[in-house]
Amino acid sequence: MFNKKPLLFFAALFLCSTLNANSFDITLAVSSDEIRIGDSFEVEVLASFDPGEELFDFAFQVDPLGLITTKNSIVFEGWSLASGFLPFLSSSPSPLIDGQADFFSPVFGGSSVLLATLQFSALTFGSTELVIEGLASDFHGAAFVDVTNNLVVRDIVSQTRISVVPDTSSTGVLGMIATFFFIGIRSLVSS
Repeated sequence: MFNKKPLLFFAALFLCSTLNANSFDITLAVSSDEIRIGDSFEVEVLASFDPGEELFDFAFQVDPLGLITTKNSIVFEGWSLASGFLPFLSSSPSPLIDGQADFFSPVFGGSSVLLATLQFSALTFGSTELVIEGLASDFHGAAFVDVTNNLVVRDIVSQTRISVVPDTSSTGVLGMIATFFFIGIRSLVSS
C-alpha cells in the first residue's frame, strides 16, 4: 500500500510557497542589436511583478559603480519616465531615477511594465557593463501594496552588457591604409 501523506505534505508545501512567493524582476532592454560609434540608443527598464500588487513608487541609480565613467565607451545622456509615472524628486539627466505612480492611474502587475527609458550615446568601440541599482536599505527600490494591503519594498538590481562596434566604413579605410603600408614596405625591402 502506498502512503500518500508525504506526497500530500510536499504538494501543500509547494502550493503555499507558490502562493506566497512575490516575484519581482527587472529587465534592461537595449533598443538596438548593433550599436556603432556616434549612435544614440535607449535602454528600457522593465519590471515584472505579481498581478495582485500595485506599484506606487520606485527609485534607482544608473551606474552606481562608475563603470561607464571609467570605460568611456558610452555616455549617459538622460532619462524619461514611462506614461503613468510622475517624477518624484529628481529630473533628467540626474543618474538617480525615481517615479511615482499617478494616483488616478494605478500600475498593477501581471505583465511587463515599462518604468523608464534611459538615453545613451556611443563614444568608442568596446563593451561596457550597464548596472542599475536601487536598494531598499538606501531608501530606494520599488514600493508595492500587495494583495493583503501591506507595504512591500523590494530592491531594484539589474545589469546588461552593451557592446559598441566600430563603424564599418572606418574599418575599411583602416584596412586599405594597412594594405598600402605593407605594399610600400614590401617594395622598399625588395629594391
